[in-house]
Amino acid sequence: MKKKILFVLLVAAQAAAAPADRKAAMDLMRLVNSKSTYTAMIDQTVAQMGAQLQRTGANLPPDAPKRMREAVLEVMPYEEVLEWSADIYARKFTAEEIADLRKFYETPTGRKIARLLPELGGEIGKKLGQVIPARMPAALKKHGLVP
Repeated sequence: MKKKILFVLLVAAQAAAAPADRKAAMDLMRLVNSKSTYTAMIDQTVAQMGAQLQRTGANLPPDAPKRMREAVLEVMPYEEVLEWSADIYARKFTAEEIADLRKFYETPTGRKIARLLPELGGEIGKKLGQVIPARMPAALKKHGLVP
């Protein structure tokens, strides 16, 4: 009898820790990364790329932002980004965790964070772009990596 109970508990524990099903993960990705959020992410990426190229002194044509946007969209199509994300979430989260995440992203706070993620990421990236070049040379020197 003990072995039977132990077996049932083991099977239940494995089921609880099973990877989420891909459809549930894909539904979550559509909720978290709506087309408007994706578009904002693309716009942020293009703006960062443009700023980085300008800092290098690149001579960009007037329509460079439009052309960069087209290139980024080609490299990162919306549906593929959703699929890649869903695959990763399905591997990293259980079905129960995916359901919990979905509940969160259906709340006003969850919808707000999903909407603001590209903007937040852009602001954080901009700050890092200022801080890293200013601090890195001294840190590399301190740790004996450059003279």
